[in-house]
Amino acid sequence: MTTLKIDLIVVGLILTAVTSFPTTLRLANVVSVAGFCLIVLSSGLALVTNVGSDYPTGISRDYLLTARESRRLRRA
Repeated sequence: MTTLKIDLIVVGLILTAVTSFPTTLRLANVVSVAGFCLIVLSSGLALVTNVGSDYPTGISRDYLLTARESRRLRRA
């Protein structure tokens, strides 16, 4: 998940820089275009890996039941 977040931030910064300054298109060469394509590919791979994994996110039902039970025990 961290890789996906970092990749999307980098892609967003690159796209913002390219659209903000019209002279940046003249600086684009084969290496910079290939680097951008590889970052986009890395983002896609991280997204597929993240969606394909069964890593639980958020608060689960079991966690809520355990928290409720421990709260009940503290009050008693």
